[in-house]
Amino acid sequence: MLISKRIRGIQPAIQSLALLITLGTASVAIAAKIPSVKTPLYQDLTEPRAAPTPASVGKLELITLASNSLAELDLFYADGLGLVREGPLELDPNTISAQRALWNIPQHLHWQEYRYHRANSAETPALRVLLFAETLPAQHRSWDALEPGPMAIGFPNTMPEALDARLRRLGFGAQSALNRYPIQVSADLSYEIKETIFNGPDFVKAVAVYRSNGIPLAPIDAASQLGGPGYVSMVVDDSAAMLKFLTEVLDFEVRADREATTTGALGAPAGTKYRFLIAYAKGSTFGHLLLLEYRNAKTLATAQPPVLPYRGLGLMSFKTAALDDVLKRAAAHKLTVRGPTVMNLPGLGQRRVAVIRAPNGMEFELIGGK
Repeated sequence: MLISKRIRGIQPAIQSLALLITLGTASVAIAAKIPSVKTPLYQDLTEPRAAPTPASVGKLELITLASNSLAELDLFYADGLGLVREGPLELDPNTISAQRALWNIPQHLHWQEYRYHRANSAETPALRVLLFAETLPAQHRSWDALEPGPMAIGFPNTMPEALDARLRRLGFGAQSALNRYPIQVSADLSYEIKETIFNGPDFVKAVAVYRSNGIPLAPIDAASQLGGPGYVSMVVDDSAAMLKFLTEVLDFEVRADREATTTGALGAPAGTKYRFLIAYAKGSTFGHLLLLEYRNAKTLATAQPPVLPYRGLGLMSFKTAALDDVLKRAAAHKLTVRGPTVMNLPGLGQRRVAVIRAPNGMEFELIGGK
């Protein structure tokens, strides 16, 4: 639909241009009749608005989950969403000690590290799983969308009906049936979204999302028709404070900021009004963050804070070439910072790493240079 409308909009201009070339000097008389062509017809939220600067933080690289059940993770992320698991990874004692200090994990807890990644897509964010030997409580009390903190991980795909059926067949529930709704981008142009918000292990949800405009929210493997992880969504109580953190500390850009009302598919009660905000690293086309702040509903108390080692999504990691500058900006905003420290990261080698606690209590790991 989108492609055909673009062709129909451009075709008259091409014909008029050919007429101008044919008529030569007579073109002056008919020049005013050439229709103007708006290119592009709209700017998709995946399209960068500004180029990154030396001070910018990059896109989402790692999503760290704490868990006690590898079997449940395999069923959901590997069998269901098509990710490939590797591990346990070999980590030297110095790295484990550095991780423990940086992530604020008590000495009596022990873990193995695994990765879930998308085959043939090295740029797509990966899941880093800390599988703890000791039984730990979860951050969330349930999958209720009114609980603040990390909400869901986005998984773009081009097989929404089949993926919906697959995850339900594997035994995973969802916030609603497969949801379909239009996105209006201009007076005469729209595209369809198909998505299901699934209830995953450790009260972490996954959004299986399809966009009919042909522009996925993260790279999709052509063979499997599956993509992601592509982004993380979160429920916040103070979106203004988080917006300042994302734009002034991390140097992200906002590509969507609007008010909306849910029909119930979100998991919150129908009629709930909320602010919907999407922030990207400058220059990136995926690996973004989506924030929701409810306007006419109160959030519920969580069981634990949204940090490691509690089960759930406890850390998000981003690369930056300006680690010291970012930490200075975080200090100026009076945010809690741990590090930097040097550690040996799998696949990256020796790197300077620090953790910033955001205004909503979630923690952001910044990976600097060597």
